[in-house]
Amino acid sequence: MEHCDKGPLPLDTSLLGQRAMKCRAYAKALHYKEDDFHSGPKTETLEALISINNKLQQPESASGVLEYSTKNHKEFKIHETWYEKLHEWTKALTAYESRQEENPDDIELTLGRMRCLEALAEWGNLHQLAHEKWKKGSDESKTSMARMAAAAAWGLGQWESMEEYMQFIPHTSLDGAFYRAVFELHTENFQQSQLCIDKARDILDTELTAMAGESYNRAYGAMVYVQMLSELEEVIQYKLVPERREPIRRMWWDRLQGCQRVAEDWQRIIQVRSLVVSPLEDIKTWLKYASLCRKSGRLALSNKTLVMLLGMDPSRQPDRPIPTINPHVAFAYMKHMWKNNQKNEAYGKLQHFVQHSLYAKDIQLVAPEDSQQRSELHKLLARCYLKLGSWSEVHLGIGEQSIPQVLEYYSWATEYDKSWYKAWHALALMNYEAVLFYKQKEQASTEKTPQHPGDIGKSASVDVLTPSKTESYTAKIHKYCVPAVQGFFRSIALSSQNSLQDTLRYFH
Repeated sequence: MEHCDKGPLPLDTSLLGQRAMKCRAYAKALHYKEDDFHSGPKTETLEALISINNKLQQPESASGVLEYSTKNHKEFKIHETWYEKLHEWTKALTAYESRQEENPDDIELTLGRMRCLEALAEWGNLHQLAHEKWKKGSDESKTSMARMAAAAAWGLGQWESMEEYMQFIPHTSLDGAFYRAVFELHTENFQQSQLCIDKARDILDTELTAMAGESYNRAYGAMVYVQMLSELEEVIQYKLVPERREPIRRMWWDRLQGCQRVAEDWQRIIQVRSLVVSPLEDIKTWLKYASLCRKSGRLALSNKTLVMLLGMDPSRQPDRPIPTINPHVAFAYMKHMWKNNQKNEAYGKLQHFVQHSLYAKDIQLVAPEDSQQRSELHKLLARCYLKLGSWSEVHLGIGEQSIPQVLEYYSWATEYDKSWYKAWHALALMNYEAVLFYKQKEQASTEKTPQHPGDIGKSASVDVLTPSKTESYTAKIHKYCVPAVQGFFRSIALSSQNSLQDTLRYFH
């Protein structure tokens, strides 16, 4: 009707936007809310735009709305829930805490703080907050807090507290069935745990069917719950059938690779697995989780995970070297330092790690017959050298002094992992950059070269040695050109994805 010749419906766009949201027609709701925005932005409209863009899997647009509000409409009050919708949990937590200092008994602010602490996996702080508010809370507020309080107790292994909090999670809810399944599994009441898992599936069935009919993205949150329920069943198998343990762990790793890179979802999934596998027994998964947190800007969570795996906090003892009992964890912590703007320290520690700790201590002491362990350490060395090369580019820039050093690091990366695409790509690209660098030098030198002997004295800026420099630049261009071509051919051959960029650089 809206698209007919007679024009749009004679109805208020705010009403149409509300109905579209209720029907989960989010693209249409966005259209109406954008109309509202153009007619004059209001706090409610901006909040709706953030919410709708999140539901449409458009986080950049949602962030843009918040940035627009802070820059152009400072009179608008930024609500804490806006930060929540953008998954900026630290900012949301700070805002909630600031407001709760003024309103200590406001249950909505308490629940907001608890949501943020749960997303940040701050189980200790969440458990303490729940404990403080639980005693003087009403039954209604206890029901609202119960799920998050139970999650904190589970994360800390406080099973008695978890049992207390579970009493206020409705038995007929999905969360009620799920947390009771976890608790029964911990007490090894496997039959009752299976009944709770089946009940949770029945509750989830209606929601999942409706959402899956719309799109996979809309149903993804429910699918995460489906996976967690399946893995609770696999935890039962893990406990009861020892010979199934290794296949289950391999299956868990493969399955995790298919999950979206959302830190909150990964945290919930690996928490289920921690019922039978400790972090130190599953370091590869926890390192991948720490990497995800680091890349998504969740540095506090990345640091917390790595400190747990290291068994100490290197930031409290900066003069001591990072423990290398597990070199993969040490390398991950250095990458965390670099991301955390501790670039000089990370660069220096990685150089020391490669030259003294990793190679001398670990690779040389591996028994010759243990080829798999040696191969793993060689791959780790390749990744360390690749990072040293990329960090050197940032640290030193591209110049005559830095080019040989960066190339040496990349060359070592290809040496220790001869079939690694990223190493060959980086080596080829650096040689290519070196060719461009010396071409520019050659061009600048040629432009300064005097055409006649009498012209030398006309400009004080002319370098009388430019002809020899030009020959030197030409030689260096030839020196780096061949390795660049060879590197691009090798990286194209090893690439499992689109190698168009490497191909274009080769022809260039």
